[in-house]
Amino acid sequence: MKKIGTLIMRIIVMAVFFVITIFLVDKFQNRQYKNLAMEMENATLPLVYVDYEGRYINCLHGYTTVVDTTLFRDCITPVTDDKKVRLAVDDKNGYAKDYSYELRSISGDSLIENGDLESDGEENGYQMFDIEIRMDIKPDTEYMLVFKLDGKDEETVRYYTRIVINDNYHADELLDFVQKFNAATFEFDTYEEASLIYPYMQAYKGQDDDSVSMGHMNLNSSYKDLIWSGMNPIRITSIIPQIKEIDVNYAVIELDYVTMTEDSNGETDYYSIREYYRVSYKELQPDDTTDSEKTGDMTGAGAEDSTGDTGSGDGEASADEGTISVMNFDRYVDEYFNRTGVDNKNNVYEIGIVLDKKLDYKYSSDNKKIAFVRNGQLWLYNYSENQISMVFGFWMDDVENVRNTYDHYDINIISMDDDGNIKFAVYGYMNRGAHEGKLGISLCSYDAATMEVTELVFAECNEPYAAMKDEVSRLTYYDGTNFYFMLGNKVNCINVDQKQLSYFIDQVSLDHVYVSDNMEVIAYDSSDNSTDNSVLTMVNLKTGQTYTFDSGAGKSLICYGFKNSDMIYGICDVADNSMQLDQESFAKAGLAESVYSKIPSYKLFIVDENGEQIKEYEKGDTYIVDVRIEDNLIYMTRGVKSGENFKQTDDDFITFKEDDAVARIQTVTRSSSGGISKLYFTVPSNIYLTYVPYLNITKNTVTNRSSDMLITVEDEYAGYMVYDNLGLTGIYDKAGDAINRATKISGIVVSKDGEVVYRQSETQEYNTIASSIYHQSSKSVEASIWDCVYMTLIYEGVTDLTYDEMKASYTDPVETLTVLGKYPGADISGISLDLVFGYIGRGIPVISRINDGRYVLIVSYNSEAVRYYDPVLDEEVRVSRKEYEASMSKGNNELYSYVQE
Repeated sequence: MKKIGTLIMRIIVMAVFFVITIFLVDKFQNRQYKNLAMEMENATLPLVYVDYEGRYINCLHGYTTVVDTTLFRDCITPVTDDKKVRLAVDDKNGYAKDYSYELRSISGDSLIENGDLESDGEENGYQMFDIEIRMDIKPDTEYMLVFKLDGKDEETVRYYTRIVINDNYHADELLDFVQKFNAATFEFDTYEEASLIYPYMQAYKGQDDDSVSMGHMNLNSSYKDLIWSGMNPIRITSIIPQIKEIDVNYAVIELDYVTMTEDSNGETDYYSIREYYRVSYKELQPDDTTDSEKTGDMTGAGAEDSTGDTGSGDGEASADEGTISVMNFDRYVDEYFNRTGVDNKNNVYEIGIVLDKKLDYKYSSDNKKIAFVRNGQLWLYNYSENQISMVFGFWMDDVENVRNTYDHYDINIISMDDDGNIKFAVYGYMNRGAHEGKLGISLCSYDAATMEVTELVFAECNEPYAAMKDEVSRLTYYDGTNFYFMLGNKVNCINVDQKQLSYFIDQVSLDHVYVSDNMEVIAYDSSDNSTDNSVLTMVNLKTGQTYTFDSGAGKSLICYGFKNSDMIYGICDVADNSMQLDQESFAKAGLAESVYSKIPSYKLFIVDENGEQIKEYEKGDTYIVDVRIEDNLIYMTRGVKSGENFKQTDDDFITFKEDDAVARIQTVTRSSSGGISKLYFTVPSNIYLTYVPYLNITKNTVTNRSSDMLITVEDEYAGYMVYDNLGLTGIYDKAGDAINRATKISGIVVSKDGEVVYRQSETQEYNTIASSIYHQSSKSVEASIWDCVYMTLIYEGVTDLTYDEMKASYTDPVETLTVLGKYPGADISGISLDLVFGYIGRGIPVISRINDGRYVLIVSYNSEAVRYYDPVLDEEVRVSRKEYEASMSKGNNELYSYVQE
């Protein structure tokens, strides 16, 4: 017995000694190492849903960053007159301990009310919360609701949704209809004429749309494509609708989900689907007939659908029912990358169905390594070793995980060497890991030998992904010491070793900064004003060399961008700034709104990345109005002088010839075996793709967080932001340019304060505000602009202001309206007369310049005529629409008004 006891004691002592030894050895071996490799931490922050009339909508993700809400238009929640918002919190990890809320102005700078919250209990595994808004808030006005929770780690997490109060938005009926429409697209065996979607397709028949493909479908697509072209996918995730926009005119509803297909070989493919429905609800009057609704009669932009009591049986609408119109439908499809897509017969590697064919990829000099980004994942394919590594991603194959696959982030590949070592930037919302819930930019380095990712610097910011993407996607470059990136309307530079931020370019807006395809060369103007832009600066970030180009006296320069690393620019006569492009002549040229404010150039130059001129172009009396770069062609839209205008003449082009002798990896679109158009990698003929590569998973190097920085993006956006289905699509100095862009893409325009300047709506057939206008007349053309501004201010309700005080204090009409008025002034120059009527229809006067340079105030319109007050004549004038359009055109469509949400 004693021997047995001694033996047991020795075993225990040896075990303890072994554990202590392992601990000490590990501690000793790692005593000089700050970083250890490990897998990324799982997501922990709860998800929050809006419980709207018994259904979950608007999935909200938590932010540990205080977001700039003027740029944040993720979703909107309609609220009835009882002013109650019900939220469901999915906190399976037990993260939260305290809850509260804030109600703020849409710009976020004004706190309206706040309060603590207690859970009302549990439903479907979610903690439920009711927010009852106490303060009186205006109907049809957007506010920002911030739901806050404090975690057990003492972190405050914020969830954002805009809210708007109105009992008459019919959101419930619109949500029901959208879900029925979506379900109809999965009825693969239903004949076209019998399908619910058939009538809505008829409204778009005959309309051309070059963007239509399997990656982007709309009502111009064939019925076969809308019901998935024989793919017969299975939806594998539930749908939580997101209401993106809503008012009395229409709603934009987004559906996000994942589908799965299986081919004849048993291979499974997954697809990320995003659908947008722009739908409107029209209430029927008691004397309305219902025959047209039964047959799907078309009105306006789309067909209509009867809605109401689905149990009526006869399909007739009662007095309290209405019709739903589909103004737009867009479906975007991105196939998740499948590493098994090696096609050895055609020697290509399948990427899949893509929304955007501009794939971000880089390859080694021997073409045997390819780094590329797909679906928020960075991959490295090594042909020589038949391996593929998922270098970075917030998710791996868990396509149903809503937290990990949340796609409000992206990746830029900065560089890759021949060994496969990669520098890259991740920007946007951080789904998981050490920065979970933060907004920012992470500069990372991948070591191919150890298969480890190291974060070099993380710059946290307050700018939401939609706005960040518009800038950061254009430029991220790292030279080994300095990290350059666009953010906050500036080009920023971080010294990575010292963790110091500076502004590399902040003297001009980013509209006047130009970046090469590989992001190694940038150029920028010396002024935002085209007449003052006498110097163009080009910087090769890779070599550190700077080159300047001077226009000379009486001239200015205009940069058209880059073809690869070659910069294209033109030289202009400043005197030509007084001439305008003839809008009728250039109507079919498809010019961007900003082109009309630029001076045409008479000579064009192309210089390489080292500042050496490689091409000069000049032809007679023709002028270059715009330059478009496509593949290996530089297209030039040209004009000639005609009186006080430029009129369009024949286009011309310059050919860039690639070195055909150099074999390279490329992408190509071709039909798959199933007849679906997909994107593929093609390789040089000396490489043979044969086997499916083995999969490697990288690990992240965990640091002591000394790489973290905080950047507060100051409000540098002085212009107007245009949003389309996929987010922020452009920022414009003038409201008119932004509105024109929005009308083309069915988008909305938002001011820097977050106020909606324009959204698509029906214009009333007629309206007048003439009786409410105070008449101010100086009886001079020169003073007519100030007469109109003063009348507008008085109309707004400004009473403590004299005409002489106003005129003596200000020189700019927009500034005057903004500073002295109750609403922000807006330069809406360039919009059509129909859009002008939209302002008058909402009771807002418009200042307009007409043929002889005088300014008038438009106060009334109907189907035939326009009425305006002329301060030079001191009388109201009535003319036909056609006459006024001609007068407005001769006044260069110069228009001013104000923004009233």
